[in-house]
Amino acid sequence: MQAWRSVALLAMLCLAMPARAQGPEAAIHAQAWEACLLGGPPASVEAKCTEAMAIANLPERDLATLFAQRGNARAARRHWAGAVDDLTRSLQLHPEERLPRLVRGIALVEQGDLERGISDLSAYLEWEPGHSGALNSRAVAHVRTGRAAAAVADFTEALKTAPHHPVLLHNRANALRDAGQIEQAVREYDRLILQGGHSARLLSDRCLARLVRGDIRLAQADCDAAVALAPQDPGIVENRGLVALKWNQPDKALADFDHALSMQADLPWALFGRGIVRSRRGDPRRGAADIRAAQALDPKVGEQFARFGIRP
Repeated sequence: MQAWRSVALLAMLCLAMPARAQGPEAAIHAQAWEACLLGGPPASVEAKCTEAMAIANLPERDLATLFAQRGNARAARRHWAGAVDDLTRSLQLHPEERLPRLVRGIALVEQGDLERGISDLSAYLEWEPGHSGALNSRAVAHVRTGRAAAAVADFTEALKTAPHHPVLLHNRANALRDAGQIEQAVREYDRLILQGGHSARLLSDRCLARLVRGDIRLAQADCDAAVALAPQDPGIVENRGLVALKWNQPDKALADFDHALSMQADLPWALFGRGIVRSRRGDPRRGAADIRAAQALDPKVGEQFARFGIRP
């Protein structure tokens, strides 16, 4: 399993201060509004914006700004559903605003609403071509919808403005691998590792590329090194199980799949791999149950295993 990473830093939106309220509520309005806009820890900003929304008779423009600010704070806290709700309400009030559409697009992709996310990000990129955060998020959505070539194109475009960004380079290497450009993907992983990017995730992703290429020993070495660095990362542990399965080491594969599932029960790769091991070892009933559970989580899991030459 691979985790795609976001490069968008969800800083608080820079929006104009509103017209001041008139009458006895003026001071309260100004204090609550400014507390929301001044920024700070996202949880604090979310609370301050919620307090400001309680002011009666806010102008639509002010309310739209508060929803945008709170939605942005929720996105920074990875509360994607709440972020999408707030940013949608902001855009309903003022659809011409650009930054709420960008952040909503990122949140939609993170939430798994990929086509809507692509639509928002594409609209934003018409206004701001080359924005690396928007391109990265759209590329991730392309990968998740099976458009690896489009993802490579977006990552490459993003790298024009941030040519040495390690997350973009890592994500492009993953997309190249998924697009079947294995040699180029391995070269990019190699370059990142030589430049000091010796992270568990990077080693684990190169492990998968080497497995596709058929370099099982090198893949095993990468996955072993990745697990040594991050033994409590279930995605990295299940990747090593995949290598053991490919190498016809069912005991090692089963141990890794079981360990990964003990840390996170909804891993389609670990479930599918364990199902294969169980079926091959004479337990077809439990093997079939694991495979069905994996396919319910990810209908394309069988296609993903087939890329490594592994089939039930």
